[in-house]
Amino acid sequence: MLRILHLEDDPVDSELVLEMLQEDGLAVEIDRVDTFAGFREALAQGGYALILSDYRMPTLDPLEALRLARRARPELPFLFVSGTLGEELAIETLKQGASDYVLKQRMSRLVPAVRRALQEAEEHARRKLAEAELKALNETLEQKVVERTAIAERSAAQLRLLAGELVLAEERQRHRLARILHDHLQQMLVAARMKIGRLRRQLEDNRLSAMAAEVDELIEQSMNESRSLTVELSPPVLYDRGLAGGLEWLARQMEEKHHLAVEVDLGPETEPVEESTRIFLFQAARELLLNVVKHAESDTAWVELTRTGEDRLRLAVLDTGNGCDPARLAAQGQPGGFGLFSIRERVELFGGRLEIASAPGEGTQVLIEVPRGRQPTPAGSGIEAVSADTAVSLDRTAGKDRLAKGKIRVLLADDHAVVRKGLAGLLREYAELEVVGQAADGLEAVDLALQTKPDVVLMDITMPGISGIEATRRILEVLPETRVIGLSMHEAADMATAIRKAGAVAYLRKDTDTDDVVGVIRAHAG
Repeated sequence: MLRILHLEDDPVDSELVLEMLQEDGLAVEIDRVDTFAGFREALAQGGYALILSDYRMPTLDPLEALRLARRARPELPFLFVSGTLGEELAIETLKQGASDYVLKQRMSRLVPAVRRALQEAEEHARRKLAEAELKALNETLEQKVVERTAIAERSAAQLRLLAGELVLAEERQRHRLARILHDHLQQMLVAARMKIGRLRRQLEDNRLSAMAAEVDELIEQSMNESRSLTVELSPPVLYDRGLAGGLEWLARQMEEKHHLAVEVDLGPETEPVEESTRIFLFQAARELLLNVVKHAESDTAWVELTRTGEDRLRLAVLDTGNGCDPARLAAQGQPGGFGLFSIRERVELFGGRLEIASAPGEGTQVLIEVPRGRQPTPAGSGIEAVSADTAVSLDRTAGKDRLAKGKIRVLLADDHAVVRKGLAGLLREYAELEVVGQAADGLEAVDLALQTKPDVVLMDITMPGISGIEATRRILEVLPETRVIGLSMHEAADMATAIRKAGAVAYLRKDTDTDDVVGVIRAHAG
């Protein structure tokens, strides 16, 4: 049974929160306090898994309560649930250490926000435990160097497991930061650009119109920088298309950013079974290619991923640049970074090996060999993907019949209200378009599509519950005449393939010009 401490002066609101959590299957009990003394006493007693707090309370300052909680119990997630929390205040609470915030006008976000906060707290605790265990184990190894080989082998096995946990914990933190950028900053920038676009179309003063265009350009640059940072932190393609897709994306990035042409050669059945192995090999390939850029003075490199034997993978990164003494090359990097020093350490912890072959003027070859991991249990998804060509060739009679009678009926699906509102406002400016519904997640998109039978669905790819990709499959199974157009903040090359395989007829970035979005809607709805 999870115990939740709730700072709330209204017993009815506290009961409503309890009912919502219990209806979603969470076994929880809530202790409500409405004074600072009561909060301090409950915090001292402990036993809570989460803190919820209203923002407007006559008897205490919630920000002071947040600061006290961060000092006394920094591991406890702290969520604000309020109907008066503006955008600036919400950002300030996050800066001061709040885990999330939920507006009382959007209580549907409460349960996902609570589950996410509990999961992040659990991952944080697991990471701390793994680091503590690793530190203790290393100290033990230093004291027992002369002990029997069997003990050393068991310790090495434990180290491999902990190394995998640390790699995953680090990547989860990077992924969390990338999600914050995607779910908050980028969505607000999209909404701001939509409003600027509407303003530009309404301005008659050329000087003001030029100023609005400059603001629009600045917002676009900000979006590009934010998107680039998101991808650098945690490339979405690594999760959507696996290591193979991640390496192909990395090759494109190296050519675009560093003018290094990278040829990728992928052997059959080379996808790692373990997530930690996939992340490590991707990070190692990226670091090795950056070494080529920094030191090799070569404009070409090769990345090869092959399977050796039944359960081992080999990653090779080669160049024909300057080359050097392998001993000096292996010494590059410092402990704690992700240079060759760190790569060698982590390869050993994974139970693999690293080989460096290099000579002055003859280029460099780095080989990494690690276990592939346990074999996965085959399991079908029960859903057959529909190709883009098939989707386009489906019978459009029903859609044309509707169009002959009136407007193009559009359903919007995006988990960010500010984006939905902006899109709806823009589309309503076009007389031939009618917004028939707005969905905040994948399941709601499926339900509304079955109810409204739209001509076109503008589908965000990344949403809570089920993704836009899965929602697209389910909608098209029942409504094959509906046209789904995928939307995302990510680069088209990373996400378009997945949404098209699900049956979408097109893919657009959220910052696409409105006239272009409407043009795609017209092309596929007619």
